[in-house]
Amino acid sequence: MQQDQFLDSPLWHFSLKFYSRPRVPPACLTLQDIAGVDVCVLLFSLYCAHTKRFISQQKLHQCDERLRDWRSTVILPLRRIRREMKTKLATTRLESMKKVRQQIQSLEINAEQISLAILYEEFQSLSQDNAENSDAATLLNAVVEIYVAAERVDRSTPDGESVHSAIATLSDELRQIAM
Repeated sequence: MQQDQFLDSPLWHFSLKFYSRPRVPPACLTLQDIAGVDVCVLLFSLYCAHTKRFISQQKLHQCDERLRDWRSTVILPLRRIRREMKTKLATTRLESMKKVRQQIQSLEINAEQISLAILYEEFQSLSQDNAENSDAATLLNAVVEIYVAAERVDRSTPDGESVHSAIATLSDELRQIAM
């Protein structure tokens, strides 16, 4: 498979389309910031639901493990720099600084595209046999559970309520595009 084809997967196109829906970015970022969820793994689980592919929580965990080094070495440092620049340089009028931040954001998106390409390789091995277990809410909860244990998010707190609300929003948005 050529590099461009590797990156230009159906999962990438689904992710771009789904993430462009107005309620999706805030919900994804809530899960990322509160529960530590990798948005690429989250989008992957939604794609599985959308295409009626069953994926177990164990397989989701394996997918997350496969991305761990890439995420910690490349994506998270780029995100940290981009966010710090946004906060600390918010009042700058220098276009060159804004341009550097945009370039870092572009690199972060490219790195996430690589994550999605890796996840699409995993997707191709999944079975369609157990479609009733591939609904969005079930898969989203499985994804969140992978991370919540590590982040220790108490679902009875305001953060826990935000996580539950984000899951409901994403499930609803997925239902709307399936119609």
